[in-house]
Amino acid sequence: MRVNTKIIELYECLQREIPTIIDAYGMTKRHVYENIGMSKPTFDRKIRDRSFTVTELRKVADLINK
Repeated sequence: MRVNTKIIELYECLQREIPTIIDAYGMTKRHVYENIGMSKPTFDRKIRDRSFTVTELRKVADLINK
């Protein structure tokens, strides 16, 4: 069985596009980090470093998709 590298590329793209996605839905970063239970410094670091976990991205997606 081979690893589907397309999935990895899409995950990287999602990490990079989180700020754009948040803006596109008319949300503020503050609204997002407060509603997913994350501090502002942690949220800003994760955006900068593109280091959100799958669980964290799922929380962001759930919030956006409400």
